[in-house]
Amino acid sequence: MTLQFEDGSDYAFSRAAGALAGILIPLAISIRAIKSHSEPDHSRHCALSLSLVAGGWTLSTAVYALHLLTSSLESLLLVTVIVVGVLDLAGIVTAILGLLDVAVERRTPLSGRRQAVWALILAPLSLAGIAYGATHPPDPIPKGWRMETTHPGMKARSGSKKYLFLIPPQDWVQLEPGKVNPIADLAFAHPKHRVFFVLIAQPIPPESTVTLEKLAEVARADFLKLGSQATVGNPQPESVGGIEGMGFTALAPSPKGRPLSYKVWVHSTEGFVYEMITWGEERSADMVLEDAKEMMKGFELINP
Repeated sequence: MTLQFEDGSDYAFSRAAGALAGILIPLAISIRAIKSHSEPDHSRHCALSLSLVAGGWTLSTAVYALHLLTSSLESLLLVTVIVVGVLDLAGIVTAILGLLDVAVERRTPLSGRRQAVWALILAPLSLAGIAYGATHPPDPIPKGWRMETTHPGMKARSGSKKYLFLIPPQDWVQLEPGKVNPIADLAFAHPKHRVFFVLIAQPIPPESTVTLEKLAEVARADFLKLGSQATVGNPQPESVGGIEGMGFTALAPSPKGRPLSYKVWVHSTEGFVYEMITWGEERSADMVLEDAKEMMKGFELINP
């Protein structure tokens, strides 16, 4: 059994804890700016500008921290980015108005220039961070799991386990198989699709007879062990490159409770059993099936 990579390390938790703690800084700035809004001889535009920018900072930090802790909230992240962008732009406009307020000669000069200046410093930084995040999405592959990939189009050969596997295009990244699953022979990930694939080949005693039906039921039982929320389809005959096997789909929760979509195919031959598993997020179920179909085409038996 294999599950989607999820960063459950102490480092991931510390990032979330640090982000939550970091909320206090912009929150304090925002509260101070809001209080100064009603102070006499203080530019309301200046106070409002910093309130808007610091408020957006607080919101983005809070949502990001929750995202790290739950590994979800993608839709809320998108909405937050839009809202924060609007707040930053509004903060820039009101900061300029505030500086104009302060520049006007009055019997009693208005204060608040520093707030406007800080708003003009922080807002562009926030917008730059949004732009960077949009163009550099987080890598779903844990650090240290990538390995140097054999040239795409070449065939990985395992003579001892009697199979060949076509290395997929460069869109796929080859992974250290043992870090994905202790018994996996090959492992790949498609970072853009957030889809993952493993090939498992296990020897069986020569005198043993493992029927396809029995092998498929064993694989299906592994998914049912994941809990009552797991939904596993019935295995059906399925041919891959002329090799007869059985396949099924499943929907099962990850360790953090996120539903994942799986496509599983198994084959049994004299001396070995083979299993190919492709999985990704539930919302990408169609893509999981498409990628599974493409990846499984690369599997061949040596002297079947």
